[in-house]
Amino acid sequence: MDEFYCSNCENQVKEDDQRCAFCGANLEETIKDVDEQTLVAIKNYINYVDAEIEQQFLLQCGIESFISKDDAGGMYPHHFGGINNYRLLVLESNLDEALKVLHASESNENSLESENEAE
Repeated sequence: MDEFYCSNCENQVKEDDQRCAFCGANLEETIKDVDEQTLVAIKNYINYVDAEIEQQFLLQCGIESFISKDDAGGMYPHHFGGINNYRLLVLESNLDEALKVLHASESNENSLESENEAE
């Protein structure tokens, strides 16, 4: 049996729900957006936490994203080897904006690290 989750709050919803019972997001619009556009991988991660942090950052900037997990449906939670275990995906129409946001975030982190090393 397939499980469905709200792309806004990630709570489980029913397949035929039009609105999320938890956050009120319009599930029908999200499904149409994904069906009509192509998802593009913008970054790969070794662990889920790093992917989720950047996914939440994109969401705060108004960019919806998805995480694709290569863990054999949970059978291999630590997936031995490889660097493409988790991929951050965005709609193709949001690709340029998402890359700008992530690049700005990485630049900011690097400048903070440089300041800390100088002290």
